[in-house]
Amino acid sequence: MGRTSRKTVSTIAAVLSACFIVATIAFGVYIVGAAPVESSNKYNVNGYGLTYGSAKDAGYGEEPELIAAEATNGKDGYIRKDDLLKMSREASNPVQANQIMKPINEKASKAFIDSLAKKHVMKASVSNDKIMDSLLAGETYCKGDHTKESLKLACDKVKTNLGITKDISEDTLAAAVVAADKANAVLIPVYDLNGMTQIGVFQAF
Repeated sequence: MGRTSRKTVSTIAAVLSACFIVATIAFGVYIVGAAPVESSNKYNVNGYGLTYGSAKDAGYGEEPELIAAEATNGKDGYIRKDDLLKMSREASNPVQANQIMKPINEKASKAFIDSLAKKHVMKASVSNDKIMDSLLAGETYCKGDHTKESLKLACDKVKTNLGITKDISEDTLAAAVVAADKANAVLIPVYDLNGMTQIGVFQAF
């Protein structure tokens, strides 16, 4: 059974996958009225009548009530679908979605810059677009393509965008990406199979 890893950045987007989702660094923003995705997933039911299982391949609105996840303490358990819905943000159109995401992205950008500033001197004034471009480059390497070429591309982009002259280490880049993730992190309870006994928390970015 696939479980939601605590290292997953786009938790909401992965668990509650709508057809029309605005790409984000942190929380998912959903457009109201998105067409459901057809799915034939069938889930087991616990002793309290709650469906449980992985939401990895679930269609929109067809996720189980208890979604398999890994808590920050390493324990395997389940997060309630209702808890995920409470932390999601809905928008009626792309413009409203952008308005919702603006403060979230600004918070992530500041955390990213502050982390890099501990090791490097950069331009006094950098546009948020360049900071976000740098953060996305770091995300691409840290959470996807872990090749030397990808690392070089990411570091070069960050250096160019932010005016950094010295080489950026892999650890420094990774620390900055993690800082950006945690800037908007929310802790969600993780339960055992009964859906009532809490065994840990899930850190959703």
